[in-house]
Amino acid sequence: MIRSIIMRGIKSANGKQELTGRDIITGKNGAGKTTRAQALGISLLGYVPGGGKLATETMKLANGDSMTMGLDTDDFTLQRSFTRKGAKIEQTIELNPPLDEKSNADKEKRIEHELGKMPVMLDFNEFLSLTDMKRREFIFTLAEEADEETGELNDKEAMIEALRQKITLPDDSDPQQIEIYKNDIKECAEKFEDGLLLQTNLQNIHSYAKEQLSFWKKERDKSSGASQKIAEYKNNLTETDLSLEANNMHLEEMQAKYIQLTGELAKINTENERHNEYNRRIHQLAQEIAALTDAVNTESADAIKDDIEYYSGLISQKDNSAAIEFAQSQVLYETNRIPDFEKNIEKYREEYQTARAQKAASESLIKKIKEHTGTCPIDPRIKCEHDFKDFMMEIGLEAHKFDTAMREISQSGTAARADLETARQNAKNAQDTINRLRQEEITALRENEQIQRTLNDLQGQLRKIEGFDAEKTARITAKREELVGLLPEGFELTEGYEELLPDVAEVYPITSTKELIAEYEATSSKISEIKAKIAEQTKARNALATLRSTMVDGTMAEYHTAAWKRIADEFGPKGLQGELVKNTLTPLTHAVQEKLDKMNINKAFFFQTEDEKGKEIFQFGWCDAEVRDKNKNSLPLKSVGKCIGEPRNFDALSTGEQMLLLIALMTTIIEWTNPPLKVLVIDNAENLDSENIIRVLNGLTTAGMNLDNIIFSGVMDIDPATVPDWRVWDLSGGAVQ
Repeated sequence: MIRSIIMRGIKSANGKQELTGRDIITGKNGAGKTTRAQALGISLLGYVPGGGKLATETMKLANGDSMTMGLDTDDFTLQRSFTRKGAKIEQTIELNPPLDEKSNADKEKRIEHELGKMPVMLDFNEFLSLTDMKRREFIFTLAEEADEETGELNDKEAMIEALRQKITLPDDSDPQQIEIYKNDIKECAEKFEDGLLLQTNLQNIHSYAKEQLSFWKKERDKSSGASQKIAEYKNNLTETDLSLEANNMHLEEMQAKYIQLTGELAKINTENERHNEYNRRIHQLAQEIAALTDAVNTESADAIKDDIEYYSGLISQKDNSAAIEFAQSQVLYETNRIPDFEKNIEKYREEYQTARAQKAASESLIKKIKEHTGTCPIDPRIKCEHDFKDFMMEIGLEAHKFDTAMREISQSGTAARADLETARQNAKNAQDTINRLRQEEITALRENEQIQRTLNDLQGQLRKIEGFDAEKTARITAKREELVGLLPEGFELTEGYEELLPDVAEVYPITSTKELIAEYEATSSKISEIKAKIAEQTKARNALATLRSTMVDGTMAEYHTAAWKRIADEFGPKGLQGELVKNTLTPLTHAVQEKLDKMNINKAFFFQTEDEKGKEIFQFGWCDAEVRDKNKNSLPLKSVGKCIGEPRNFDALSTGEQMLLLIALMTTIIEWTNPPLKVLVIDNAENLDSENIIRVLNGLTTAGMNLDNIIFSGVMDIDPATVPDWRVWDLSGGAVQ
């Protein structure tokens, strides 16, 4: 379990954040909640989860030229430091206790061995950003050992034998067909790769089988018409060879001419476009200058100033720090008194028991003497005439003294308990005062922020109104200067110049490209004609060569087609792949559902592996509770369309609902992955409403019992009494027990 997070020089944080294993970190914006999550992520991974992995990206969090972050566990300490040295950033890693690690790479291996590296523990987006296929691969890495039915396929030779058993041909089949089946099965098995997930191997083999099936289907179809096509192409083969070379030479000549014409036309078009742009901009500037000249400031600054004065007077400074500090001193004072009161109570309890025992002993002795008058108290068979009256009076006085002492001790104990209760109540009242004062500061801060935004808008409007004339003059001047730069020399912007602008365009003549375009189009058309002819000739020649080289026996192609069809079916979604999906996702679905139930979230979790058209996908979501009940806590894996009610995909959920589902899913994933250190970090928890936060926190006490650390952080107002198994850290001013 992580006992503390170390922070030095990261943002504004310095020191340690102590952890208990179940921690809620709250506080206002900027208090350092996210900083703690980032420091934890950098410590474990070497970078901020969800951010860039380069040291330059990580170093952006430093408030100087160096920063250090780390963590303490029960028996291991890790610290990472980043230091900027010129243009480089140097990272150093310190481990305690150290072993024989020499390089950072060795230390990273040690960290992974001691703590593990699992980014999804620290940032849900590491999982959400994956594609459907990558999510599928990630989920299947969590699967338990394959059952006996599919486990044999992890061995190549066993897989060959299993396939042979599944698609065995009758003994009276064509021996050539039997041999083709055996060879195709062996070829299929060669696509099996050691070290890959079983699911990946099945997908690869299934894809390969479909490719082979498609190939042999084409070969089967081609073999039936190959002879007739060869005869047709033979008639044209001689003519094709004779004219193909001449056409290629002609094409080269036409393409050279085409390139030349293209260059000339592009040069002329560029020049014409430049002239067109000059003319367009000239008229645009003239219109803009005229519009600016006619523009009048119709708004008054007086009303805006009045509003600014009014809102400025609404800003208030709420500083309860002195009162909070006084209340904190009261909490500390009363808390420090409590152990003394408790010790006094215990002391009085022991003194009372001692006095009562002594009183009882005295009374017992008196009773015994009275019962044995005339005989020895030790043995009644012995006659004794001794008079014990004085002794009994002395013992009686002692008993009375013990009785008086008991009353006095009882009174002192009652007073001590009253003092203890008073101290506890005073401490609670002082803490309530602290919470109230802090809430007042937060409320005032939010109100001031809203007022300041209004003031900023008003001040912006005022600047615009007061600067209208200056802005107008500046813009007119700038546009006139640009216009003068575009006009030909000698043209002056005198009064009425706008009417002369249409004639100015004649200074920039447009070169005619009509004849050049006609020649260009004719050349292009000729090239297309020659290319089409060459393509047909080449196609005819190549088709004949292909027919001759690829024509296979029709019966052989039919056998291969049948073999690969059966292999593809065995490895497809309706065969082994579908069985593996069911065996893997069913227990995972139930595990996530169990987490939701423990958190009292009345929803039914599901995975979806096919869409309505049968296309393979990999998504997840939940349904309403009544759907879950009717389906006995499970949903069809193949199609959610079979569900009763309205299942909703993850992307269709609200932000808060997504967080609820992800907490259940990620808790399960962490448990199934089983890293050495199991941590779940939930940042921005304020996306959950107050009811769901308490429900999830108390539910996670059971649902997340296998996790070492769970950290909730966000702008939240949580009463510690509602979450007794959690430690609440208020970064606005200390820890709340």
